[in-house]
Amino acid sequence: MAKSWVQLVLIGVISRNVIASSTCQNATITSCEQCMAVDPDCIWCSDPLDESELKKVNKVRCRSRNSPGNCRTFIQPKSDTIYVDPMEQSLMPRKFNITLRRNYPYNVSLEFTRPEYANIDLFYLLDLSIKGLNYFGNFSLNS
Repeated sequence: MAKSWVQLVLIGVISRNVIASSTCQNATITSCEQCMAVDPDCIWCSDPLDESELKKVNKVRCRSRNSPGNCRTFIQPKSDTIYVDPMEQSLMPRKFNITLRRNYPYNVSLEFTRPEYANIDLFYLLDLSIKGLNYFGNFSLNS
C-alpha cells in the first residue's frame, strides 16, 4: 500500500511539472509580459541571442521554473511591498505600494493600535450584497 501511495504522489508531481511546462511553452507566447501573465511558475529566459536566433527561439523563451532547460539567466519577478510611510502611527503601515504578479498569492499585514486618549474614525468598506449584509450585524456604534 505504501509503495502505491508513493507512486501516486510521484505521478502527481510529474504531471504538475508537465502541465506547467506545457502551459509556459504555449506557441502564442512571444513576450516576457505574456509569459509572466500565464502562470506563476513561468519564467522568461533572458540569455542574449543573435538576430538569427531571436526569431526561432523567441517562442520557447517562456519556460517552467521546474524545467528551465539550458538557460542561464531568467526573469521571474516576485510580488513585493514598499512601505512609503514607515512612521509610528495607529495604523501601520499608513501608506504602501504593492507590486503583484498575476495569479500569485500575497499577504499584506496591517497593525492597528488604539490610542489611549483619542477618538478614532475607522472606516470599513462593506458591500450591500447578501454576503456583505451577513457581516453588517457585527458592527456597533457603541465602544
